[in-house]
Amino acid sequence: MVRPAALSDAHEIAQVQTLGWQTAYRGILPDAFLDSLDTPERESRWRKQLEEDDCVWVYQDETSGQVTGFADCRFVHAADGRPYQGYDCEICALYVHPAWQRRGIGSALLAAAITYFRAAGKRHMIIYCLEKNRAGRAFYEAMGGEAAASMRRAIGGVMLTEIGFAFDL
Repeated sequence: MVRPAALSDAHEIAQVQTLGWQTAYRGILPDAFLDSLDTPERESRWRKQLEEDDCVWVYQDETSGQVTGFADCRFVHAADGRPYQGYDCEICALYVHPAWQRRGIGSALLAAAITYFRAAGKRHMIIYCLEKNRAGRAFYEAMGGEAAASMRRAIGGVMLTEIGFAFDL
């Protein structure tokens, strides 16, 4: 079930994000960087973000109660410094726990984010994905996203290209 994130979800969101990075980006980012990712440090960041009442959706398994995925949603502001090119909202992160992938959780989180943005009057959404993340790119394309923007940034000491997938809401 998809629901808004609560402050008590910070630890599980951090776990999903850490494992998501370590799985999805292995072979793209240096192993030493991925192995150094720290769930408690990420939990602290998520706790702060959730305290600020940001829009984060989680997928919680109804049987186990475990948070198995999340989507971090934001309204776009020109001062954010990213190339939005006319987009008014963004999913900043969408991750599903590696053990729970390919069960419709990512699709459900994406649908919840789109519903949220539409209700807020937003019409043009973007989500960035590492160019070398083939599985992520295939997912966004299968969900109807179109590669519409790109930008370069350093992550873990490596310069990478991110592709922005556009969705008209």
